[in-house]
Amino acid sequence: MRWAPGIAAADVQITQPDGSRLELDRLAVRPAIALAWLRGNPALAAEVASARGGASGVVTFGDAPGFAGTLRDVDLEQLPQQRIGAPLRVKGRADADLDVVVREAGPEGGVEFEARDGMLTHPNLSFPMPFQKLTGELVLGGDSWASIRKLELASPLASGHATGTFGRAPAFAAAPLHLEIELTVSGAVQSSLRSQGIAIGNDGQIHVNVSGTPARPVVR
Repeated sequence: MRWAPGIAAADVQITQPDGSRLELDRLAVRPAIALAWLRGNPALAAEVASARGGASGVVTFGDAPGFAGTLRDVDLEQLPQQRIGAPLRVKGRADADLDVVVREAGPEGGVEFEARDGMLTHPNLSFPMPFQKLTGELVLGGDSWASIRKLELASPLASGHATGTFGRAPAFAAAPLHLEIELTVSGAVQSSLRSQGIAIGNDGQIHVNVSGTPARPVVR
């Protein structure tokens, strides 16, 4: 066992509250060396490996539970995307570095991720958007649910970047959007976008502002 003293197990099955089973190839935990203990909050160093992806880092419990660590090769379809109420769906595999705590007002912290070989779908997109790579840096909490410091897309159909914020609201799906997106789209999709009233330069460049909410975005 890599971490000692601690506990490690292979071929673990965890029954979730809804009755479904989570199958893990490996699970290892031990008490973490962390300042959280001084505040009376337990902290565990954990490592998980499964077909859905892996994770390693420090899990903190208490009034502000959190996770600081790394996700590896996570299957994005297995994440609870529908629970946040936004119709955007992402397929693919991703790696991420997280340092996040969950407070009463919502999650706070930072996330950096790289997703690959996936697909973006949204009711407002007239076609699914396959991508080779999607990378981003997010800051959670503060005056907004999330601030996008960087979001870069590399796709056979389009490439570009975005910045902006998801403002505060009782539910994420109703959060006010303020996004600026710059894309260069391929000739295969230019006519489709023009038919939706989106202005495209002769070189295939698009600059759009997105307002509204994640559930009902408004593109200008």
